Amino acid sequence: MITGIINLLKPPGMTSHDAVSFVRRTYGQKQVGHAGTLDPAAAGVLPIFLGKATRLVEYLADDDKQYRAELCFGQETDSGDYTGIVTRISDKIPPEEEVRQVLHSFLGESQQIPPMHSAIKIGGQKLYELARQGIVLERKPRPVTIHAIALLHMEGNRILFDVSCSKGTYIRSLCSDIGVRCGSAATMTFLLRTAVGCFDIAKAVSLEEIAAAPEQAVLPADSAIGLPAITLSDKDTARFLTGQKVYVPGVTHKKCKIYSSDQIFIGIGSTGGEMRMEPDGSFSGVSIALGTFDGVHLGHQKVIGRAVELAKQSGRESVVFTFENHPLSILNPQYCPPLITSLALKEQLLADMKVDILYRVPFTNDLLHLSPQQFVHKLLSLFSPAHIIVGPNYSFGYRGLGTPELLEQMGKAAGVAVEIQDAVYIAGNMVSSTSIREYITSGDLDQAGNLLGRPFSLSGKVIHGDGRGRTLGFPTANIQLPGNQLLPADGVYAAYALISSQRWKALVNIGNNPTFSNQVRRVEVFILDFQGDLYDQEISVEFCKRLRGEVAFANVQDLKARITQDVLEGREYFKHRYF
Repeated sequence: MITGIINLLKPPGMTSHDAVSFVRRTYGQKQVGHAGTLDPAAAGVLPIFLGKATRLVEYLADDDKQYRAELCFGQETDSGDYTGIVTRISDKIPPEEEVRQVLHSFLGESQQIPPMHSAIKIGGQKLYELARQGIVLERKPRPVTIHAIALLHMEGNRILFDVSCSKGTYIRSLCSDIGVRCGSAATMTFLLRTAVGCFDIAKAVSLEEIAAAPEQAVLPADSAIGLPAITLSDKDTARFLTGQKVYVPGVTHKKCKIYSSDQIFIGIGSTGGEMRMEPDGSFSGVSIALGTFDGVHLGHQKVIGRAVELAKQSGRESVVFTFENHPLSILNPQYCPPLITSLALKEQLLADMKVDILYRVPFTNDLLHLSPQQFVHKLLSLFSPAHIIVGPNYSFGYRGLGTPELLEQMGKAAGVAVEIQDAVYIAGNMVSSTSIREYITSGDLDQAGNLLGRPFSLSGKVIHGDGRGRTLGFPTANIQLPGNQLLPADGVYAAYALISSQRWKALVNIGNNPTFSNQVRRVEVFILDFQGDLYDQEISVEFCKRLRGEVAFANVQDLKARITQDVLEGREYFKHRYF
């Protein structure tokens, strides 16, 4: 689940509800909300909140808003804008100087009667629903504040003006009131919201921009909150996340953004007038899975799946806490194994498992020297978990001295339930990343796939090669891979290539092309029956079966003949494969 905020540029003709539905479809998640309804006919800034950030809507809803509006003198409608029915007309068109004076008179706090065509509820019903039935109710005036208002242009019976106002201010009602004070009638004909709190229209993103690059459109959750920031010590962070008050000297604000010592946003604090911060909707109670999770194999899936299950039962979030780099890259680099899954693939696999939050940190020397007790203390200071789930071989802390059993004891002392999942066995063999690496490097991808619970796959960008495959009549896509990516044994494989969500039958050659001199090890994909340009595109390859090992041919003609035979064998293989 994605957590963050989108500064959406809502187009005219779309309801705020429709905007939320669009974001839900685009990101594939239900937990989405907005701050400050914007009328269907209006356009402009509409902040959209995703995931845990929806808890922060109330803090932005209180922020001031800025608009650019146009009104037309001469008539007034029941809705206050051009979509309504005309209820009053006037021949008076006030002079520009009078308009300026009237606009100035609205500065400061005043009482405003909300329009019938609004989302305010009376007796459990929204006013606009009653208005559509021809019902008009008496509405009580509400206090609003106009911070600034300026005439930009006047031409004929139309004026264009900017206004900065408090929450709850209806610009339609303001336009009608301007008409009354000018001794005329007025209707709003155009409305553009240019800012909500810190969100400005200059940096808003359109629907098309979101659809093209969804991840780039999401801002950090705390970016919306215009409150002072306070950083807590590790000790106070742990207390704060478990619902306890912490003493913070010198605090003069009623509410503050709270950060851990690692500068991670953990919630909103409320002083309550006592110079002590206490949680105010902070993030806690998660179910967290711990592990390196290289490969995300069946054993890992059991641990992670249990965290997701417990999170659903408690109505909180599931978290996977893992490292960007393998711990051995710091402990003993020469023995650091290549990665079964790239970071990008790991993220996708976890998203497919419905993990809400991936917390990925670099494994550093500082982490290396933390004692088991220090590691657990830091973990509890970042998350106040209700559950921690690990596998039977999980270790943590300096020299890996922390065991699942020690974690269970420490969790019990802290009031956190720790579950140790049993190992998974396939045909009597324990599923592990080590055994999967051995199967892959030996070319036994059937067995590797059994332990992974899916075919072994690689992903990367298509780059320019020597062009020799095209010359031979078998154009290949050369895949650029991370330097630490695990590769199968050299040879030719039957595989599937995934291109823009479409699956193609393919043959993959891994090796140094020994028929030619001065070659380097590479991954080349020949996609059966495919025509098109793939350069600079990201593609994935799912390995099915090793057809043969690498061979050095005496000449190009022999190589071409062997490739032709490989293609025939590959097609025959796929005739008997139904998935």
